[in-house]
Amino acid sequence: MATLVLTLMLKASVLRADESGAEVVGRGIGDLHVINERVHADLPATPLPDLLKQLADAAGIDLTLAGDFDGEEELYARGASLYRVVDHLLSDGHGYAFELDPDGRIIHLIVFTSGENTSVLKAGNERQRYLARQVGRRDDNTATIMYETLSDRSLNDSHAKLIAIEQLTDMDSQYAAESLQAGIGDPDPQVRLATAKALYRLRGDNALDLIGQIYYSRGSASIRKDVATLVAESSHPLARSIALDSGVKK
Repeated sequence: MATLVLTLMLKASVLRADESGAEVVGRGIGDLHVINERVHADLPATPLPDLLKQLADAAGIDLTLAGDFDGEEELYARGASLYRVVDHLLSDGHGYAFELDPDGRIIHLIVFTSGENTSVLKAGNERQRYLARQVGRRDDNTATIMYETLSDRSLNDSHAKLIAIEQLTDMDSQYAAESLQAGIGDPDPQVRLATAKALYRLRGDNALDLIGQIYYSRGSASIRKDVATLVAESSHPLARSIALDSGVKK
């Protein structure tokens, strides 16, 4: 029996609306509540099919179980995203897929007894719509969603990662700044450049060591002048070193 622990920080009651002021959506069942696709739960060991049914009912979404399921799971979550909770519950070889409505809301969860995760939230326009729905939310749970997108090296969707960087920048919190570091080693130079700009905006010269990693990393030749221009006005020793290396002057 595995125990799922998803304890993420909330600064107010778990039953409040999110900080964007969005309408609260979802229903609660005992010690399980789903609010704006955020899960709050404290459930003892429960057969997996029953737990998934309770979770789907609390979220107000359809559920299809394709096959027979056994085992039990405990669920403790404080504001974790519905996507993340399902991903953890079904991490032992179960496949699953989310179906979204045109606005990017989760409306259906399909679970398979085995197979690769085929969730539409893993890539493509659906992922981008899902991220866009988080605009205006400034809690750490939202930052975690952006961090997971930015750190997913299997996600070949630079646009989704740029959305994540923009939203982390707008959050302007310590946790958001830390989450941005996931973009430092991204394969796409434009994602690395956007990460450098976001870090410098949030942390100024305190981010120079991280920005230096981006500047000097292999494969950054196409963005080095842009990074050097970004920090050209700084008197930080590393910024001066970057300026000398690139030939960019104040």
